[in-house]
This record gives sequence, structure tokens and C-alpha cells, in this order.
Amino acid sequence: MKQRITILLLVTLICSSLGALGVMEVKEESGKPREVKIAALKGPTGVSMLGLIDKNPALGENINVSYEIVNSPDLMTAKVLSGEVAIASFPANLAAKIYNRGAPVVLGATTGYAAFSILSSREDVSSLKDLRGKTVYNIGKGGNTEILLNYLLLQAGLEPGRDVTVDYRYSHLEIAPLLITGKIDLALLPEPFATMALAKNNKVRIVADLQSEWKKIQGQDSAIPVSVVIINKNLAAERPDFIRNFLREYEAAIQWINEHPQEGGVLAEKYMELPADTIASALSRLHLVFVDARKGRKEMEEYLSLLLSVDPESVGGKIPNEAFYY
Repeated sequence: MKQRITILLLVTLICSSLGALGVMEVKEESGKPREVKIAALKGPTGVSMLGLIDKNPALGENINVSYEIVNSPDLMTAKVLSGEVAIASFPANLAAKIYNRGAPVVLGATTGYAAFSILSSREDVSSLKDLRGKTVYNIGKGGNTEILLNYLLLQAGLEPGRDVTVDYRYSHLEIAPLLITGKIDLALLPEPFATMALAKNNKVRIVADLQSEWKKIQGQDSAIPVSVVIINKNLAAERPDFIRNFLREYEAAIQWINEHPQEGGVLAEKYMELPADTIASALSRLHLVFVDARKGRKEMEEYLSLLLSVDPESVGGKIPNEAFYY
């Protein structure tokens, strides 16, 4: 709770000062190339950008592009709000939150669907309904995985806390080893930690994929858009040619990494210090996609509406308006 309050205060203070400081104005000086920094969030959210970072294609005249790997959402938020970073891979709900707080950003595209799985070494668990009377270890109370898991359990006829015990004592860094060593037998894990557990304990298997469970409820044409790319709106307005080039190259990079998991794993180790073999094996379950912002608006609003109904602060108190979608 303290961390969430701190983040909220940071967002509010920085956003309230943007107009006075003018830090988000990115107009070019005559004849001088514009410096544009693009940042990838370390981990699954930013893996989609690795092919683009490695290729480093020319994206427009009179623009110098540099790339950065950022270690945490909090740090990425600060860099985006200060204007240091103009384009960033970002958690979808946090993008909505800073937009609703006044940050001058637009959503360029959805780049990743939910990559969370419930894994178990128990022989008597093969679906969500089998969780009745069991304890599931979740990766963090108050986060999106709590909201999503509770929603899916309720849809399966199970009440969290009564029919199913959900334990939030451990982080994903702690849960994966506990599952691998058999000290716990039911857990919700994100990728690539789910793949790591599957590889290191042959008794562990996926009993429910949150993305698949969502489709059963919302329809096969729906998805949980957890990762996006956001763009400084001033840059988008002033250099639409550059943004078009960027989005085209980004889409190609996502297609490439999905088709070349081994090479993608090598890039993950090179740029993010993530284990190449694990990322290569996990890529098919990372659900990396490229969905144009306007085309993905319906599924984005479905997801944000669920978060809003449970924790309004997680999306900034409301569903973003049409101007959010580039």
C-alpha cells in the first residue's frame, strides 16, 4: 500500500508540473537533429522490442534514435513523465493511469497479452474448478493478477477466500523455486518463470492459462492486453511520419521474434541479461502481438473496465477517452 501511495504521489506531482516546466515539449531546433529515446521495460513487457533494438533501423530524417533498457515500471514512469523517454513499452493499466493523470502520452499499440498460468504438481487438479479447497500461491496482493484470478475464480463458481485460499506471501522470484522443489504444489506465475518451473520439475504442468480462461468468458476474439507501447503525443503530432515508421518496424520486430525464438532468446540474454534458453522456450507463451491502438480499443476497455470495477486507482479512476488511442 505504501508503494502504491508513493507511486501515485510521484505521478500526481510530476504530471501537475509538466505544463509549468514545459518538459514534454519536444520541438526541433532548426537544422539540429531531434534526439529521441525509446525504452524497453526489462522482462516480458519489453522483450517484444528486442528485435527493433538490435536492428536499430533508420526511422526518419533529422532524428537520432537511442534505446534504453529500464529495470522497473516505477523508473520507466518517471522517465516518461520527465520527458527523458519519448516512446516506451509499458503495462497497459499504468499507461491508462498516467494518461488519466494528465501525462501527454498516447497508446500506440497493444504489444502483449496476459502471460500468466496456474501451475501444479498435484494429480487431482486439472482445471479452475478443481481448486476448491486448495491453496494457490499468487505473485502479489493488490496487483492485476489478484483481480484477474479472483474474477476467473468467481466465473468458475468459486469464491476466493472461502472456496479457495489464495496466499500472497511470496513474490514470483520466491514462488518459482518453491514450486520447482515441491515445497508448494499450486501457484500462479508469469512468464518466463512458468516455463522455468516446467523445465526444472517434470511433475509440474499448466492447469489453467489465464488468457485461455478469459476467452472462455469474453469470447474467442477477446484477450487481456497487459502490455502496450506509449508515445509522447507532441512527438506523434509533430512527426507522424516517424511514428508510422516506428510502428511498422516494431510490428515487424514482434513478428520476427515470434518466428525466431532461439535468436530472440540470445537477444534477451544480450540486452536484458535474461537466460536465453528460458526466454526461447517461453516465447510461445509470452503472447507477443501487435494490435493497432484503435483496433484493440474494445478489448483494452474490457480489461480496464474490470480493473476499474475492483480497484479504480489502478487505472486512474476512469476509462481513458478516445484521445488515448493513437
